[in-house]
Amino acid sequence: MVWASEVACGPSSFFEQAAMLRTLVFLTLWGIVPEALAGTLRVPQDHPTIQAAIAAAEPGDVVLVAPGRYTERIALRPRITLRSAGDDAPGSRGLLRAEATILDGGGQQGEQPGVVMAEGSTLDGFTVTNVGKFDESLWKKHYDSQGEELADDEGAAHAEGTIPAIRAAGVECTVVHNIVHDNGDVGIAILGAAGRRVAPVEEGNRVFRNLGGGIGIAEQAEPIVRNNACYENLRAGIGCRQSSPLLLDNRCFRNVRAGIGCREGARPLIRGNKCYQNRRAGIGIRMPGTAPLVEDNE
Repeated sequence: MVWASEVACGPSSFFEQAAMLRTLVFLTLWGIVPEALAGTLRVPQDHPTIQAAIAAAEPGDVVLVAPGRYTERIALRPRITLRSAGDDAPGSRGLLRAEATILDGGGQQGEQPGVVMAEGSTLDGFTVTNVGKFDESLWKKHYDSQGEELADDEGAAHAEGTIPAIRAAGVECTVVHNIVHDNGDVGIAILGAAGRRVAPVEEGNRVFRNLGGGIGIAEQAEPIVRNNACYENLRAGIGCRQSSPLLLDNRCFRNVRAGIGCREGARPLIRGNKCYQNRRAGIGIRMPGTAPLVEDNE
């Protein structure tokens, strides 16, 4: 005789297994993959290039990249995390792993941004450089003239033909702990999307010596831009046009134009930033309809 108390009632029972299966199917249908099921694809151990690993990844996976220089421009896919291998030990410019893991755009070859972000994707801990040509003499010319001869849209995030080092256009995404420098256009370009709120997160990046704005925000985007260092860029360290970002606790210095610039109807919250030694304004506000909230900055 088998008593009811002797019937298996742990996770291995038929009914609980069936319930777990139903839950997993539900999560999969809704695009929610439990963390335990997420995979890790390693470069170059498992795949020879970063883009090959991204192509093989499933939503929720992590592409983990070993230290080295990778000469390629990449396009992320939805809900993929691209991360450099290592811990969060500091280096001289940023995280040590970001300094050691380099995405080299190959100079003036191609018209694709260095990194194209996708919905729900994450870029964590890379140096992104050599996307286009950083012209030292051109940068010095505009630095010496305080940007007086700089065309209005030259190096602007929204301008036609712009090839940024990192592009987040109409997507929710996360860009953290990266070092973005010596590129031929905008460092990080963030653009909104018609009919929906777009609020990506850019945090803990160092963005410098780019032939455009350091971080450029346009087209109704509403990103959270926090704790970044933006310096020696051709335009503003952080610039926003027709957008409503949260600009919090950033350092913007020695840029050719303003430390933080807002124009063309932008309505950012600018709080707790340090803007100094820029060739024009610390915080520049211009054009009718531009209405930032500015508080507790230095």
